[in-house]
Amino acid sequence: MVADRVAAEYLVYVQKEYKEANLRGYAILGKQAEAIRAESPRSSRNASIFGRKMEIISRSDNQGILTERLKRLDGSLTDYFG
Repeated sequence: MVADRVAAEYLVYVQKEYKEANLRGYAILGKQAEAIRAESPRSSRNASIFGRKMEIISRSDNQGILTERLKRLDGSLTDYFG
């Protein structure tokens, strides 16, 4: 009987400790998520500025260039064989 009571009290204690640790962890992760959300727009702007400075073409820019080139080639083929 005493062992059962001690075991039950210990389980309550351990569950309480885990719950408190989880809540502290969620609070820390919430603060980190806010910091990342605040940093994200600035990082995107910096990446965009760097890309323009280094003349790096993004995937969407590249897709537009390829589409335009294919249209011109298609037009040339149509004119040639038309």
